[in-house]
Amino acid sequence: MTDDEKIIDMFFERSEQGIRELDMKYGKICHNLSYNIVNNRQDAEECVNDAYLGAWNAIPPVRPNPLLAYIVKIVRNISLKIYWRKEAAKRSGHYKIALEEIEGCIADRKTVEDEIEARELARIIEGFLETLPLENRVIFMRRYWFADSYKDIAGFTGLSEKNISVRLTRIREKMKQYLIETGGGYMNAKKFSDAMSELDTKYIEEALSYNTSARRPHRLRRVSVALAAAILAILLMGAAVANAFGTQIIEFFTSHTESGYDLDVTIKKVPAEDLSKDVLEAGNVIEQQFENHNVYDSWYPGERQTAFSTRDKACEYIGFDQLKPIDWDFEEQKTTLSIMGNEKGQILSLNLETAYVINDMRVQFFSQIYTENYDEELICGVRDPAGAEYEESYYTTNSNKQCHIINTPARESDYLCLDGYIVDGYILYDLHIAYKERDSAQAMELMHQWADLLSND
Repeated sequence: MTDDEKIIDMFFERSEQGIRELDMKYGKICHNLSYNIVNNRQDAEECVNDAYLGAWNAIPPVRPNPLLAYIVKIVRNISLKIYWRKEAAKRSGHYKIALEEIEGCIADRKTVEDEIEARELARIIEGFLETLPLENRVIFMRRYWFADSYKDIAGFTGLSEKNISVRLTRIREKMKQYLIETGGGYMNAKKFSDAMSELDTKYIEEALSYNTSARRPHRLRRVSVALAAAILAILLMGAAVANAFGTQIIEFFTSHTESGYDLDVTIKKVPAEDLSKDVLEAGNVIEQQFENHNVYDSWYPGERQTAFSTRDKACEYIGFDQLKPIDWDFEEQKTTLSIMGNEKGQILSLNLETAYVINDMRVQFFSQIYTENYDEELICGVRDPAGAEYEESYYTTNSNKQCHIINTPARESDYLCLDGYIVDGYILYDLHIAYKERDSAQAMELMHQWADLLSND
């Protein structure tokens, strides 16, 4: 596919091939965006064609970088003109529904004289977006800038539609309070739409370039080649910590493409300064990743991964006294520490993973820590192929702590899976066991042994 710079050079040379190359490369994105807004294929086609003409007239002298963000802004602005012109006809569609969602947190209770300008409101919305983690910013933009459906956003992010719905509800609640506190809480849907059009291009670029393969490297893990269909996902979402620590089922779900479950996890957040100097210095590396990252790179910044010869050495490196060792005699295959951070170099979370092979069972032991820099509550879950079923149980350890166990029956690989979760103050511990049916008793015994060892004070 033609490089963006070559397409722009064609525009400068006044070669109409440039328009054809632009359409071949980005036409689908442009048409989907326009249709989401105008809800009519013919109108969307006209909007995209008008956008191409607008780009043709603007280039030269403009040399947009990045090209995709530039062209989708033109498409969106033209499409919105059609939307508002025909709004009286009450044509339904993704954008209309999205605006109806927003109206609940932007009640128009002031006079016209009190309304603030779209550009000023855009700066307020940008301030709100900066309070959100990257993934939630992307979800917000995909819904209220690109007008994507919940289903489309779920496919884009790898989350469930229910998860997207919950996140957007919480984001709107946060935005409502933020707008009231900053003086931007009184407007109508048109004013909000105009303000969204004035957002800095960087938020559009984020939502376009959010990397599908590297977006959550610490949350999606393949158990083994034989278990390529079994994925362990650890996701983060937002709210305050409650008094009781533990895990609780939010939902079991299934669709035509996947099955899975989500757990609500209540856990303490660790002050970042309680971690070792080595961990905190990883934040400098992560900050540099963001500075050097190009939005069209195939990788995404925000993680530093380090391998250790043993779990004990990794625990020493982390330097957090409450992270417990486990005293069992099984040989470690590998131990990996993933440190996640933001563009400011602040440490958000740590995920320590140790892999074992015990007889014919494949075992992964995860320990997850979340710092006070990450201001959202935690949800953890599993994604499997469609049709999987789950059984939930609890095991009370020798020290009277609860281990939450989810059992997944055999799938096409003939492997069954056990996942056990224990929250111990600041740490979420998770043991994942993949085993053959003949080893069911041994797998459950191992789960109980792990829970008892981990719960010993």
